[in-house]
Amino acid sequence: MSFDQMKHLKKVHKLRRQRTIDCVEQTINQLLATNQLINFSRVAKYSGVGKSTLYSIPKLKKK
Repeated sequence: MSFDQMKHLKKVHKLRRQRTIDCVEQTINQLLATNQLINFSRVAKYSGVGKSTLYSIPKLKKK
């Protein structure tokens, strides 16, 4: 049985990206629920991701 490192890395990257998206979406929903201002800096701060991450994922940038 051989270990396919590329396959494993792609799987890990996909899971990490999805967790980031979920975390950011949850943060946006919390900010909406509390009627707070939503901007890239605030979302990045409360979700624990960098602003560059928000800009680099089109789905998050659009939200």
